[in-house]
Formats: sequence, C-alpha cells, structure tokens
Amino acid sequence: MKLKSMVIAAASCAIVSISEAENLDGNTLYELCYDQSEVSKLACSSYIRGAIEGMYWGTGVALWRLEVTKDSATTDELNDAQNLILMICQPPTATISQLVDISANYLRNHPESRPQGARTQIWKSLSEAFPCN
Repeated sequence: MKLKSMVIAAASCAIVSISEAENLDGNTLYELCYDQSEVSKLACSSYIRGAIEGMYWGTGVALWRLEVTKDSATTDELNDAQNLILMICQPPTATISQLVDISANYLRNHPESRPQGARTQIWKSLSEAFPCN
C-alpha cells in the first residue's frame, strides 16, 4: 500500500506544471501539510524541500554568475555566502524533517500571511527560526 501511495504521489507531482508550482500560495501548502493523507504529506514535504534547495541553488548560481565565488572557494565559504544572502543561518545538523516542521508550523501560526506565496512563507519561517547574527 505504501508503494502505491508513493507512485500516486510521484504521478501527481509530475502532472503539476511549473507555473502552478510557482503560484502555490500558503493556504494550499498549509492544506497539504495538515491533510492526513500520505500523498498530501509527501507533497508538502517535497514542495518545502524543493523550495529550500531552489533558494540555495539560486543564490549559488547568482554568486557564480557575479563571479563573487572563486573556483577555489570551499563549500563552507559558499554556504556562508549563501546564508548571508538568504539571511538563513541554519545549523548544519538541521534535518529536512525539522525544516519541514518549521515551515508547516509557521503556516499554522501565521494564518494572516497564507495568501502570500508558499515559497515566501518557507523563506520567512526559516529566516525567523535561524537568523544570522
């Protein structure tokens, strides 16, 4: 049964177009995260993980394109630069499950901001949970 749910979730994700993903608002993500079905929970965690990876990938590309990072830059140096740009300084021990929980809890605790884009809500949740000092 679990395999069947995973196949259905994968197929559902494949059907969603890029423009629909970009237009996902906080209300929709909240519903996915707090729905009891395994497919919705998987969609929630997958969306949040993808958004986080996208934020870091985007800042990495920007640093590279602006030639801010040198070929000799270490992974730690690149991570530090990305953290400063994103204003998210999560500890290296933070797990994806914790990041998903933080984002979902933010949506639950800030219903007034749910009409905004889901990616914005994810960024807000992580920047509040892991501020750079």
